Amino acid sequence: MNIVETAIEKDPGCFQIAEIRVNNSSWMYLYSNQHINTFLNAKVLLFGMPVFPELHTELGWMECITDFATANGFQKIIGPLEGNTWNDYRFGYTSDKALFLTDVSNHHSFVEGLLNSGFLPKFHYFSSKLTSKEIKSPFITGRSFFENELQVEELDKEDILKLLPDLYSPVCNIFSDNLFYSPLSKDNFYSKYQKLVEILLPGDLFLVRDKQDIVGFCLSLRDLLNPHQNGMIVKTIGRISDKKYAGLGAWISEIIYKKFVSSNYEYMIHAFMHEDNNSLRISKFYQGEIIKKYAIYEKDI
Repeated sequence: MNIVETAIEKDPGCFQIAEIRVNNSSWMYLYSNQHINTFLNAKVLLFGMPVFPELHTELGWMECITDFATANGFQKIIGPLEGNTWNDYRFGYTSDKALFLTDVSNHHSFVEGLLNSGFLPKFHYFSSKLTSKEIKSPFITGRSFFENELQVEELDKEDILKLLPDLYSPVCNIFSDNLFYSPLSKDNFYSKYQKLVEILLPGDLFLVRDKQDIVGFCLSLRDLLNPHQNGMIVKTIGRISDKKYAGLGAWISEIIYKKFVSSNYEYMIHAFMHEDNNSLRISKFYQGEIIKKYAIYEKDI
């Protein structure tokens, strides 16, 4: 195992600065993100997801990363986080397996090794599963305004591909308040969504508009990982941070729940909810039961 230094800008302010190699193959990438450094007021080394997670016996990587961070003046190590939160991040610590499409899979030894090497779980996330189709509509701040003034626009594959240039700015704006947010280049944005479009059904992505402005959206998809049941995954619900739209996330959640109720889906997954996000409270309202827990780990140097 050895570290090879690199200098590749992956996105604005986000650099791949090194890679860990095992048997001359890339096994894990290390990053520096200027936006995260500013947010935490520290020089932070980020480690990504293992390229070959089955090589979980290679636990010397934690000491390797710590030595690299110390030698290069880093003050914190955080991960797994593949450069920014547009990419893969988080280790699951209650299950080794991916439980649904887009879920992460990592051997428990990765988490055990981090804890034994002085890392602590710092940021927590949850995925929940709900099956009840009997939940009554909740009280939602702003419901009358949303129902009378906003428009819901369901998209099919062709719509999404046409609208990608128009989606870039509002989607980045909606995500800008998220923990560890940093910009994504337009080329990488287009690439990510063009790949995703291939598995979407009409209506899996819908926009909420105030006149012509996109003020919120919801992205869901079929759970193709589970062939024995028919399930849907709510991957992302977002709204702009303007106070005018307080409660819009709850309203969008109600729309997608009603879609679930009227469909032949047997379950719904609320995926990757941050512990301080309203989405966790909303999921509990719909009787979502937590099925997996995740964390990002941190170590001070």
